Amino acid sequence: MALADSFDTLISNLINQARTSRQRRALVLSGSHPWCLTHAIAAIADIDDTLWISNTSGHGNTTHFKPGQTQQLLGTEGNAVIIDAHSGFNPNALGAASGIIRAGGLLILLCPPLDNWHRHNDPEYSAILSHGCAPEDIQGHFLSRIARLIKASIHTITVEEGLPVPSLPVYETSTTDTWPDTDNLCRTDDQRKAVEAILRVATGHRRRPLVITADRGRGKSASLGIAAAQLLQQGIGPLLVTAPQPEAVTSLFDQATKLLPDADIRRHRIQHNETTLHFVAPDDLAQNPQEAALVMVDEAAAIPAPLLSKLLKQHARIVFSSTIHGYEGSGRGFAIRFRETLDQTTPKWRHLTLDTPIRWANGDPVEALTFQLLQLNASPSPDAMIKDSANGLGSIVKLSQAQLAKDEALLNELFGLLVTAHYQTTPRDLQMLMDSPDLSIYVLFRGSHIAGTVLSVKEGGLCKTLAQAIWLGERRLRGHLIPQSLANHAGIAKAAELTGERIMRIAIHPALRRLGLGKQLLETVITECQRKNRDFIASSFGATPALLNFWQISGLTPLRLGSTRDTASGEHSALVMLSLSEAASRIHTLARKRFIQQLPILMSDSLRDIEPSLAAALLSETSHSSAMEHDRLTEQDWLDSISFAYSNRTYDGCVLAIEKMLLKALRTKPAHIAPEILTLLVRKVLQKYSWQEVANQCQLSGEKAVVAQLRRGVRHLIELHLSECPTPVREKLHPLLNRQPI
Repeated sequence: MALADSFDTLISNLINQARTSRQRRALVLSGSHPWCLTHAIAAIADIDDTLWISNTSGHGNTTHFKPGQTQQLLGTEGNAVIIDAHSGFNPNALGAASGIIRAGGLLILLCPPLDNWHRHNDPEYSAILSHGCAPEDIQGHFLSRIARLIKASIHTITVEEGLPVPSLPVYETSTTDTWPDTDNLCRTDDQRKAVEAILRVATGHRRRPLVITADRGRGKSASLGIAAAQLLQQGIGPLLVTAPQPEAVTSLFDQATKLLPDADIRRHRIQHNETTLHFVAPDDLAQNPQEAALVMVDEAAAIPAPLLSKLLKQHARIVFSSTIHGYEGSGRGFAIRFRETLDQTTPKWRHLTLDTPIRWANGDPVEALTFQLLQLNASPSPDAMIKDSANGLGSIVKLSQAQLAKDEALLNELFGLLVTAHYQTTPRDLQMLMDSPDLSIYVLFRGSHIAGTVLSVKEGGLCKTLAQAIWLGERRLRGHLIPQSLANHAGIAKAAELTGERIMRIAIHPALRRLGLGKQLLETVITECQRKNRDFIASSFGATPALLNFWQISGLTPLRLGSTRDTASGEHSALVMLSLSEAASRIHTLARKRFIQQLPILMSDSLRDIEPSLAAALLSETSHSSAMEHDRLTEQDWLDSISFAYSNRTYDGCVLAIEKMLLKALRTKPAHIAPEILTLLVRKVLQKYSWQEVANQCQLSGEKAVVAQLRRGVRHLIELHLSECPTPVREKLHPLLNRQPI
């Protein structure tokens, strides 16, 4: 009874302390599941609006979410969040929950005894296990690290079953969290500056976009809402807002609604007098541009880079807002990588960072704990330090997950590099890095600092029965991306029986890119795979001409292009492979031949939207004897092509010859085709765009203008290969070849 009284007193004092300080508090309850549940329910007895995150069910008067429903937490708030790690610890769920707790609220984590947590058979392990691996194959490095940090943390209070209830710690509280009296709209000076900067984008010079970055709770979405309301009051509109999901802009619309009480308010749409603010999905906005006085892109780090680039080019007045450290994806990777696009497209862009929290006070323990546990503030070595380290000399080391678990500084630097190099790196990726059983970690050091890394995972080696079922589309296994894709999509069942390595991630320090370090790392992985008698090494990634070129230089060639765009990269995923055995070589040759033959057909169907430059890169890279035989131009092909290009033959009457002429040029001399000619030819001849669609893409007046340009384009193709034209044809068409095209 004394223990219960002591716990009740602790909770009462903890809640009072949180509310007085305008901070949140973190409470860890460690012990058996029934004990944790009993104490969690007691802790929230006097707290309303509580969210319970568990794979089982919620308890008491709480709102229940499953850990995998983190996207549904966007736009929600609560006075307390309980995470039941007994039913599975989802690091993304912890990241999501940490941002929805109001000032004065509690984060309560229920977990097994801390010393044994890493031995717990966590149901969430299924998310990082490939077929063929079992939960017991996981060493528990991630959970062991979490437990160690919790025990040592000054940002949480931990109550363990069977041990005395600890005394309430004294936290540092901020003495500067007072809101300015002169401005009833903006809560901090940071927010005021953000609103002014947003208004300047809408009313100042064109082509000067703004990028706002902030940690969660700093009021960036509210700043967008305040600025939007002021613009509508000035009659400036229409205003468009886009984000990964409509729920992500709830705060923006709530803020604008408060400031426009007389407006016509509907779901994700506000009309004030003659102007409007409304939400448009990012892919819809990119495909169907709309007139707007200002476009606001919220949570930009979670939107594929190609979509962001397209929006930037389409709209002269645009604001990008992104969370720096968030479970949805890393704003740091966004800020660094998108900077290159901004510098090239709109060099007068501006960046603004919001530092002062609004939704809770400075020094918030929940924020500090979450950052520490999930490595949300991980960063690579400073540029100057990595450049000067060891005079540029480097060594490649294969790290074990046990080494990472014991060295927090090393883990921080490695994960920070991965975050910087890739969009949408989540806390789940940290768990995968530390615990995935088939993962290999290769690190390039400069001195004591990480200059680059490659992560690879073992795949394949499936039995014949499974391989047949995958080939027929009757089974789909977790993991084994390359073998399953080759078996099912390429139609080669035997491919699933091969054993190989898939490169999951490759990252080079931003200060050392384009120095050949990625190729150096990849060569080490290839050598290691050969030593282990792997059949192949492969990768799958969002395809761009530059990335295809990188893999081609290292000997990996494309065998497939996904028919839909990847939700993370916004690109079609390319599968590339290097054969390391005779068995893999035979499969590689067959898959490659099929890809070469099918690609032109697919480009008029499921791949109709790929960029002409990517189409050219794929076709030029896939030169092959069978393709060359297929593209050999007959005498009739030359006659048709020349008579179209230099005279007045119809396109429909010559299209077969023109297509063969184009494919031949793409496979042998793609660099000799100017970008504007390439776009015109690929869109019309291979992707079968209508005359008007081609006119719109190429900024031409209509069908007649497109045909005229098409004739010039085909003439260029003919000139590229004129030396191969049969002598009888050249003699026969000599008058045409020497006249100006029509």
